[in-house]
Amino acid sequence: MAPLYLPVEFLATFDARHPEFFYTLLEHEGFQVFWPNSGQAWTYSGRPPEKLLDRHSRNVVVYLNVLCDSLIKRDAALMNSQTAIAMIPARYHSTRLPGKPIIEIQGKALIEHVYRRVEQARLIDRIIVATDDTRIVEVVERFGGHVVMTRSDHQSGTDRLAEAAKELHPDVLIVNVQGDEPLIEPSVIDRAITAARIRDAEMVSAMTRFSNSTDVQDPNRVKVVTDRNGFALYFSRSRIPSNGTCFLHLGLYVYRAGFLSTFSKLERTPLETAERLEQLRVLEHGFRIRIIEVDSDSWGIDTAADLEKFKELTTKSTEARMSGEG
Repeated sequence: MAPLYLPVEFLATFDARHPEFFYTLLEHEGFQVFWPNSGQAWTYSGRPPEKLLDRHSRNVVVYLNVLCDSLIKRDAALMNSQTAIAMIPARYHSTRLPGKPIIEIQGKALIEHVYRRVEQARLIDRIIVATDDTRIVEVVERFGGHVVMTRSDHQSGTDRLAEAAKELHPDVLIVNVQGDEPLIEPSVIDRAITAARIRDAEMVSAMTRFSNSTDVQDPNRVKVVTDRNGFALYFSRSRIPSNGTCFLHLGLYVYRAGFLSTFSKLERTPLETAERLEQLRVLEHGFRIRIIEVDSDSWGIDTAADLEKFKELTTKSTEARMSGEG
């Protein structure tokens, strides 16, 4: 069915103090109607007059004056720029932990633990798992999640997401959550999305102070340093800086779908190869990464020791919850 855009005479009480509108897909007289609705600022009354309908094709003939047309276009663009879709890349073949996304902890696969955390973020509109393995597809569908299949020849999670997001509007925000980050805080996701809406950098990520000094030496814990304005200078598996406060880089990225496409097509760079960190490709090509500092206890599941630590944590959490219920 074709969309019916309502002319101005059917829109009442437009309030300019409410610039953000949400489009609700409604059914009216057998036609799909896009209704710009802020909850109180827009109202619709009456059925469309017969002259708006083509009786033969049953398609909607659009009659819009300049004001209504400009408002609809403006609010459609706003909707695209505010939409945030979380994408979780997940592959079965991990060097250190084969089948990591579907390893079960407390009755849930690891990928479900991540998915459920992301669900709690207020600013996320949709969550999609992107994978190349049917075993992961089956697990995600079993717990009711959204999943898409991608090619199996991608060299990185970013490339996988670029394929999954290729049909999205270039202004849509993509929130890249690593599939092995089951402790990512929903509040951190929301803060990163908020920072990305400012549009002062092509990418947004996050960092937190190391809580354990021994983790600073772990090459699986990526470090980041920033300039005085909060933009990333460098990422490394080694300790940086050599002295002073050291920050842990969190496995979270936010960028527009258009930049994700650009990023995936950039030539790989020497520092990216040396550190095995694809975010360095962004910096080496002259783009900026905004880094927000957060308080976070999140850490990724990179090794068998990390997995055992997470299992212990979830077991204690379950026991505490059951004890409280008792």
